Amino acid sequence: MNTRKSCLLSLILFAFVSSATFAVESVAKDPTSVNEQIYKLLKGMDIENLDEGMIYIDFMLNDKSEIIVLSTSNENLDLTLKSVLNYKTLKSSELDYYKKYTVPVRIVKK
Repeated sequence: MNTRKSCLLSLILFAFVSSATFAVESVAKDPTSVNEQIYKLLKGMDIENLDEGMIYIDFMLNDKSEIIVLSTSNENLDLTLKSVLNYKTLKSSELDYYKKYTVPVRIVKK
């Protein structure tokens, strides 16, 4: 009886752990390439009034490989980043359409 309970408990624990790891938000599969492309798109943006630090951009691609910004970790920059990035083409065969991705962007003033 104890063996059955142990096996059942182990199975439930395994199912819980495996489902929790799959529920974690996906990060871009090719982050270097995606980061570089987003960096180039953001290069001309005015960052004089921004604080240095890390911003996380949640986005997805439509069926034309265009970026659709869903949200950012900085509410003050949502509209600005959306106006700069939305509907810009992203070249990556690794990303799936209509799947949420998160990419980190570091703001550094020179």
